[in-house]
Amino acid sequence: VVLQQLKSSWTTFPDDYLTNPKLLNFTSVSDPTGAIRSAFETRAKRILSDMQVYSPWLLKDVRFARTLPLWRPLLSRPVCIVPYRHPLEVAASSMMHSSTLWRNYMLSALTAVRELKCPTLLVSYEAWFADADSQYHNLWSFLRCAGVSGLPADPPYKAMKDVVQPRLKHHDAGHLARSQYSKQMLPSTECIWRAISNKSAPIDQLHQRLSKCSRP
Repeated sequence: VVLQQLKSSWTTFPDDYLTNPKLLNFTSVSDPTGAIRSAFETRAKRILSDMQVYSPWLLKDVRFARTLPLWRPLLSRPVCIVPYRHPLEVAASSMMHSSTLWRNYMLSALTAVRELKCPTLLVSYEAWFADADSQYHNLWSFLRCAGVSGLPADPPYKAMKDVVQPRLKHHDAGHLARSQYSKQMLPSTECIWRAISNKSAPIDQLHQRLSKCSRP
């Protein structure tokens, strides 16, 4: 609802978003009485109050890549986990079938966590299938180092293994690169994918690498 009120939607981005990825904010539309902000914050505070019973808690929604700036003032000490998957696999498995949408959402998420100074972990979708135990360990270590309280002493390996189901992966980037989806791999999309999946480079250099991806 708030995206519609701010004259946007979860599938549309400004034409110049690749070169100018501005954070979503309440000043982008005329709202002299502050009614849009007030209504959003009332609903958001109700959700957060309910979630606090289960602290530490997690909210998972791709639209947070865009709406996080609206939520941030209401959060005390958030940490951000940004999962990433090959753009062609996302295009093939999503109802929009668009790798450009993947590009814009990744750019939105990474711009938001940087400007809002949210402690961030990038999580590879593919790595969960290759070495789930290492992924559990990395995720758990990140949460503890970020100061998330209320965690069990050890990761709940069994519960997490029940979530990772390799048989549910239906698309492979190598195969899709030889299909009609290959035409969707624009230079900017490939550039962002390479910047994100470059495991040898530290995350604090990611924005510098992304700045080279402004070609459509």
